[in-house]
Amino acid sequence: MTPDPEALAALARRVRNVRWPDGDAAARAALAAYETGPRGRTGRAAFAARPADTAEVREVVRWAYTHRVPLIPRGGGTGRAAAALPDPSGDQGVLDLTALTGAPAIDPDTGTVTAPAGLTVAALLNALSPYGLTLPFAAAPPATPYAPADLGGRTVGGLIGDGVSGRRTVPGGGLRSSLLGVAAVLADAGATPLSMADRGAFIDSSDPAPLFAGAQGTLGIVTAARFAVVPRPAATAAAILTFADDTSALTLFDALHRAAAHLLTGFEVAATGFAAAPSALIRLADPAGDLPVPLGSLLTTLVTAHAGAADIAWLGDGDPEPPWPSPDTVTAELARTGTVVELDAIVPRERVARLRADTLTLAASTLPGAQVTHLGDALDGRWHLYVTWPYAGAEPEPVQLGALIARLHDVVVYAHQGAVAAAYALGPRNQGVHLRLLPPAARRAAARVKDAFDPRGLLGTPPFGPVHAPVYAGRAGADPRAAWDLGGV
Repeated sequence: MTPDPEALAALARRVRNVRWPDGDAAARAALAAYETGPRGRTGRAAFAARPADTAEVREVVRWAYTHRVPLIPRGGGTGRAAAALPDPSGDQGVLDLTALTGAPAIDPDTGTVTAPAGLTVAALLNALSPYGLTLPFAAAPPATPYAPADLGGRTVGGLIGDGVSGRRTVPGGGLRSSLLGVAAVLADAGATPLSMADRGAFIDSSDPAPLFAGAQGTLGIVTAARFAVVPRPAATAAAILTFADDTSALTLFDALHRAAAHLLTGFEVAATGFAAAPSALIRLADPAGDLPVPLGSLLTTLVTAHAGAADIAWLGDGDPEPPWPSPDTVTAELARTGTVVELDAIVPRERVARLRADTLTLAASTLPGAQVTHLGDALDGRWHLYVTWPYAGAEPEPVQLGALIARLHDVVVYAHQGAVAAAYALGPRNQGVHLRLLPPAARRAAARVKDAFDPRGLLGTPPFGPVHAPVYAGRAGADPRAAWDLGGV
């Protein structure tokens, strides 16, 4: 139901920046900026509010609770999921948090930084730079300002909502291990403010901060966060390596990890299909700047010893993006050629090679003729698996797709002691698969937390649990949330 214009006018008297489609062309244009999302998806916003501080955030949430209007929290609009996009019904309001900015509080003595939710990650990293510090999951050139691209373009709140650390995994750990505290506003009757516990670098079982990581704004409105910080690397280097086969790439990874694990900050492998030949983007960083040999010499020596004829293309200092598509866009691209099932697996480093082999075997036995493409970061064991069923053959039945997803899940979890997560939010058509794979106790716990934080469900369905629903994409341009209903498998 579209909110009553008079009620919106009352909200606008308490919150300075509220727009709704009241016939005013400027208002309609302002809303349009919130109505286009990733993959070309579009929605329609009932209104947009851009609160200037936490008090105004609470005003919006209290109003939404009273009038039972769903809210869509939004940061920089760069998230990989479509969680910040209103649906086409036009009955959801957008809560724009980009005005919650200001200078972060940096404490070099405790190794922490506290930042408002609307601050971009790029701005936060630039503020840390004069102190010689950085976020543990965001290496960057030592003397170059951080560009507002990829990870840097996200807001602090959006980073927490997605629960991912971009493509930069360093020995200091990812987002979840670096997130020390969260301040938020809950979507209950009083728009209860959740204060940030002052626990320094420690998190105990009563701290709700870990719950917000990956919840995509469905538990509460994050207004500020505290992170651990680490010294910025004194030197960084990156190279693209091209191999004769995938096995050579992982052999080099194992050798490099044994020889200099403290220098290795990223090792992302792209199989054939992403690159012209099996390739890897290797990132190295020297935290002290006193290596006995240059980074380049070390890598060249290891390549010669373990990967034979691999070609090395040095990219210079810094933290570049790889030349192949990111996981955000791969599913849509593969959907042009056939039906796609995507599984995002996290396994121990030493099991990555076996996981790839098992995926090929399972796909061949379950969907004869299917192609497996994979892309992953061997450093943290995260691997994106894409099984594509070409349109040239008969379309697979939902039960076949469901069987493949279930078998892949079992191999990841039981054979390789891993976990399965989705790159995108839980869609209404694949909730059956999610519920089948998520342990009942975890479902009950997630439901209780959701009810306590957001009793009227104003913030949507959380993608909770160790297993998120795998993504299915139909033909090119299709909405993956509206594809096969796999609930019966």
